[in-house]
Amino acid sequence: MIKWLYLFTMFLWRFSWLEIAEYISLFCTFISLIIFFLDDQFIWLGVFLFISLILSAINRYRLEIRTRARIAGALKVQLKKFSEQINEIKEKLNYSWENSPQLKSPQRSFNQVQSSDNVVIASLQQDLDTLDQSISSVVNYINKYLPHKGIESLDQKYQTLAQKIAEFIPENNISKEDKWLDSDSNGDDFNVVSNNSPSDLQDDFFSISWECLHFIDAHSQAVTGLAISDDNKCLVSVSWDQTLRLWSVEDGTLMDKIEASDQGLLVVTAKKFRVNEPDSCGYCIATGSFDQNVKIWSLRRDRKDRLMISLEHTLTGHNGSIHGLGIGYKNGILVSGSYDQSLKQWDLETGKLLESSYDQSGSIYAIAIHEQGEFIASAGGDGSITIWSLGRGERLSLLTGNIVSVESLAISRSGEIIAAGCVDGTIKLWYLPEDIFTTEKEINPSFIIPAHNGQVMSLLFSSDGQILYSGAVDGFIKIWYCQTGQELGHLTISDENRVFSLALSNDGNLLAAGGMDGKIKIWRYNP
Repeated sequence: MIKWLYLFTMFLWRFSWLEIAEYISLFCTFISLIIFFLDDQFIWLGVFLFISLILSAINRYRLEIRTRARIAGALKVQLKKFSEQINEIKEKLNYSWENSPQLKSPQRSFNQVQSSDNVVIASLQQDLDTLDQSISSVVNYINKYLPHKGIESLDQKYQTLAQKIAEFIPENNISKEDKWLDSDSNGDDFNVVSNNSPSDLQDDFFSISWECLHFIDAHSQAVTGLAISDDNKCLVSVSWDQTLRLWSVEDGTLMDKIEASDQGLLVVTAKKFRVNEPDSCGYCIATGSFDQNVKIWSLRRDRKDRLMISLEHTLTGHNGSIHGLGIGYKNGILVSGSYDQSLKQWDLETGKLLESSYDQSGSIYAIAIHEQGEFIASAGGDGSITIWSLGRGERLSLLTGNIVSVESLAISRSGEIIAAGCVDGTIKLWYLPEDIFTTEKEINPSFIIPAHNGQVMSLLFSSDGQILYSGAVDGFIKIWYCQTGQELGHLTISDENRVFSLALSNDGNLLAAGGMDGKIKIWRYNP
């Protein structure tokens, strides 16, 4: 008996007197309910029911306060431990840095040699210049941020490579007849990009002037997707803050916004919509998010003639977050790529699933569509790029030679070039042969651009396919000449702001960029 009394006392000790009072009141309410049914007396039932509700509300409030206090206490403990670990790491790094020599960028012993007339040697010289700049950049980064570790090996490899290329420099004994290398001389194709690219074209690109039109505090979180309307009057943006927003390009004002998902939005695409003819555009704005749904939207005008975003369809066929979207407007097809390794094609008007393809290579992080060629490119974690048939879903080809994850894709308007932005900061370009869809051969990248210090989040081709725009987490929007891989200039949203998304108008006169802090910047091209 004493044992049971002790256990009952310990059980009651777990509760506060208010909680015990609530349970007693509930018991009395139950007894009053029985009395009500037997004697039809409602007064006691009403009294105890009221008291039970008051006590329940008080106890729920007290429980919330205690829970918050416990969480705050746990966070303080973890923060203290984390701060101690950070201080310990800083001490170790400071000690290592103080006892490590500063690095020096490797110096070429032949950097004063003029460019050779031989196209092969000139190309090797250009490659060495690029390598010299890249290694110098790496060394400066290491000196600034990292402890000295393993640099002697890097220096030795550079010197060895420089020595090998230097052996080609003396060319006094090279006859003029040897200045051109026949592609059949060794049995292999050897394509050399001329070092003398059209000077007038490059001069035009170097004189590019981009005027900032608007700097918009657009979202509360990262801007993950942008699209510019065909008539250059509207900009669509999506963000991790779960909202889809419509902006006026003319004055940078917000025209409409809507909470498009209960989770963060990842991508948006829009095509063939015009502000002056909203009813004729069809369903041509699409969004994808972490919630695994694809949504199709249209633009409508209210009674005051203001544009409004209206939901038309919610597509629920995926089992993973949506990372890639594209619209084949002429075919009336919406294409979606997901983390679940599936590429799906939908009817834009009805939202009906037309085709579903499974990518054995892995999750899909980016897609691009070429309507004229009727093919789709998709890529993801394994680095390869799969080419699919637009409208049929058949796998047509595979682009190989890249082993790092792909974050962004772009196809030139002619369909001859596919560009991939990778997590290591490189941009890889594939020049597609004419027989790519009739043969099963795998194709390696034509050349690689060491573009950014960090993930390349967005890629865009100009309408003529000669210029490529890239945005990355290092904060730069860079402009490249595709034929040589030369950087023509760069833009930034703001200091220390990572670039998450880009949009380019069809005529190439407007460029928009979205940052990690929710800002959007819009530029206009001034020739």
